[in-house]
Amino acid sequence: MPKKRAHITRETADDMYEDVIDRVTAAVDEEAIKRSRQAQKKPPEQPPLVKVTVYMTPDDVLAIDDLVSREFRTTGKRPRRSTIVSRAIQTLHELTRMAEGG
Repeated sequence: MPKKRAHITRETADDMYEDVIDRVTAAVDEEAIKRSRQAQKKPPEQPPLVKVTVYMTPDDVLAIDDLVSREFRTTGKRPRRSTIVSRAIQTLHELTRMAEGG
């Protein structure tokens, strides 16, 4: 003997489940808003990079990789090798200018 199914009208279902549907759709809407805001955040503009070939000793490369690793452990973000080298060059340049009195 087949079981009888309950017959629920749209109005009854709306009354029974309205708050559940609102809660589910509200959570989805909030997540969509968060993703949208994150996508709108633009990284700060950087000057264009120029590709340059530089020959280094293996110790130089290991030192750069050590600096990359340290920054990653500190900040949680892995910088590019070129970023580390650029910082080192700019720091040396600034120190040289200061030493010259300029």
